[in-house]
Amino acid sequence: RNRVVQGQNGLMITRSRGLKIWNNTFSWLSGIGIGLYRSSDDTIMHNAVDFAIRGYSHGFYNRGQDSAAILLYEQSQRNVVAYNSATHSGDGLFVWAGQTTMDTGEGGVNDNLFFGNDFSYASNNAIEVTFSRNVIAANRAEESDYGLWGGYSWGSRVLGNTFARNRTGIAIEHGQENEIAHNTFDGDTTAVRLWADAIEPSDWGYPKHRDTASRDYRIHDNAFSNHRLAFRIDDSEDIEIR
Repeated sequence: RNRVVQGQNGLMITRSRGLKIWNNTFSWLSGIGIGLYRSSDDTIMHNAVDFAIRGYSHGFYNRGQDSAAILLYEQSQRNVVAYNSATHSGDGLFVWAGQTTMDTGEGGVNDNLFFGNDFSYASNNAIEVTFSRNVIAANRAEESDYGLWGGYSWGSRVLGNTFARNRTGIAIEHGQENEIAHNTFDGDTTAVRLWADAIEPSDWGYPKHRDTASRDYRIHDNAFSNHRLAFRIDDSEDIEIR
């Protein structure tokens, strides 16, 4: 029941384990609401983490400058993030594996559960989960640029979420062995976008150590309505849609 508002960052956690963060308000910030660095096995629930955003001028500029309501960074694993309000931020949720993974292709921000959160109205991505394996279930991602951006995600499960009125509901480049099931998509310009780029950044170690083809998706039992395009899939293989 702590309250931290109108600053830069609300709560920053470094190399910690087993924390319980409940019923706090970390809102109206210019940087990060709750940030984890190399922190695992933590429980983050029932917090208000709204309006963590910078670099935004309504109708003119909305990049967000990598501000985020909730950030998990550099090998933060097995955390539970549930029932939080994390709206109107640069990103609602920002997950990045960190430089160790980018250099070696190993590790990641893996095996976290994101359940029942509201990540809507982000200027950039409601949910951004990259270079990692996680479960994203029963969340809301509405009226953002991307509902979920999942570049290089692998072995992840996107289950029972609500995506509505985003430019793109789910966008994943170079993803592998992901499951997208029981989600509702309504009014996104494109609901699901999967692809691989022919040329990857030459200064990344990650694609030099791992297979980064876009492949092996299970997409099933989703509901789609009011889209210009339900699926756009390029340079991908072994995609099952049912």
